Amino acid sequence: AGSHIYAQHMDQYDMISLAHGVDLPLIGLGTFKARGEPLKQAVCTALQHGIRHIDTASIYKNEEDIAAVLKEQGVSRQDVFITSKVSPYEQGTEQATLACQQILQRLQTDYVVRDAATAMSQLLHSTH
Repeated sequence: AGSHIYAQHMDQYDMISLAHGVDLPLIGLGTFKARGEPLKQAVCTALQHGIRHIDTASIYKNEEDIAAVLKEQGVSRQDVFITSKVSPYEQGTEQATLACQQILQRLQTDYVVRDAATAMSQLLHSTH
């Protein structure tokens, strides 16, 4: 199954344009406590239904599974909004920098959105 299967669903869900010009899908898949086959099935199903925002964190330990599903399904990285967070145990400039590099390696990507919650909060407060 290639990304062309999913393209027809991409406009199905609303987006919010963030201040720096990136469109954030309003509906996303949270992956807390999900690993292995249940996680892979959830990500696959979400993609099939047009979900283009996947949230993970280094402490969830599921980034490799997410990367595998994206690769298996042939979904272009540019078509998926991935958010991630460093662990509370990875604080401080050096540790957080290393953690971010490891997150990118595990997700097999060169970028993620590091703090969607803050971006959403700023966006929501700026509209009032």
